[in-house]
Amino acid sequence: ECGLEAKDMQHVGVLLMKSTRSGLMEVFVYTAKEIVGDVIESDEMEPKWFNVADLTYKDTYKEAREWWPTMLEGHTFVAQFEFVDGVITFQEINHVDVKQLALLRSSVKDAEQQAMAHRLYTLVFPMDEQNGRVLLGMKKRGFGRDKLNGFGGKVEVNETIAEGAARELAEESGLEAKSMKQCGLLMFYFENDPVAMEVHVFLVHKYEGTAVESDEMRPQWFGIHDMPFKQMWADDSLWWPYVLKEQKFVGQFWFKADQVTVTREKLSA
Repeated sequence: ECGLEAKDMQHVGVLLMKSTRSGLMEVFVYTAKEIVGDVIESDEMEPKWFNVADLTYKDTYKEAREWWPTMLEGHTFVAQFEFVDGVITFQEINHVDVKQLALLRSSVKDAEQQAMAHRLYTLVFPMDEQNGRVLLGMKKRGFGRDKLNGFGGKVEVNETIAEGAARELAEESGLEAKSMKQCGLLMFYFENDPVAMEVHVFLVHKYEGTAVESDEMRPQWFGIHDMPFKQMWADDSLWWPYVLKEQKFVGQFWFKADQVTVTREKLSA
């Protein structure tokens, strides 16, 4: 399209765009740091150089102004956009390791679920290996109230998934993670909710501090082979054995609107 030959290409982002007109588009974004040749016009494209910091976005796609600054800052990213009649109705941009995310998401085979908008979340389990214990927290408010769970929450803009996991652990339990290991990916689909929850599961084997109660969570240690599954989410007992065996896993769970009843499940390691 422009006559240039790329010698050094870097995968910097993924655009997931869904519209009422054209369906789902998954666009892989690359930068070319080294190029050979001269810029020439083709049948499809009329090339023109711009200063990267001075783009006006007037003649670009609407979503470009949202993810371009993230790329200029040197972050790899996944950006999701939904359009209705050309208007952006949903958007979310997260800093992630795009290669790792692509590998994890490739395990989700359902085309319908791949096409859904996703929100990124984390779930963190501090482990006391010497005493065979795991730290859980009783959720005191909001989503999942009165359930025991690991610590975590929504990944914020301008932080990686791992950074979000460490931040949530500190905010909810007072512990500072020193060594985290990702062990799984959970996809949750709730009845009547068009946005899927994409939850990245971490184990923390090294940490500093003392577990303290927060506004959100009341921490409590449990034996790893004596989990209080009756007080936890219905899916937890299904994938916890993979955690104990240190096998990476991908789980998909479909819940009714009551957030209790699982209507369908898929689990693989």
